[in-house]
Amino acid sequence: MKLSYTEEDIIRFIYKETTPQEDKSISEELINNFELRKTYQGLLQVLNKLDQVKIQPSQTSINIILEYSQSMNINEVH
Repeated sequence: MKLSYTEEDIIRFIYKETTPQEDKSISEELINNFELRKTYQGLLQVLNKLDQVKIQPSQTSINIILEYSQSMNINEVH
């Protein structure tokens, strides 16, 4: 049983990429280790905020792509 866990281990745990044995061990450690629990809660907050981010390309980027597409006759139907 692993006695200390890294942020990477906790991220794997959050994304359910750990084995059942790791799940049990990390869950027990989260109950007993305040610092690890604080890390877990902080990572959950960060990951939740990342899920809320909406990224859109700039209008300039869109225009460049459209111009390139027109120059290559990609939109032309034969």
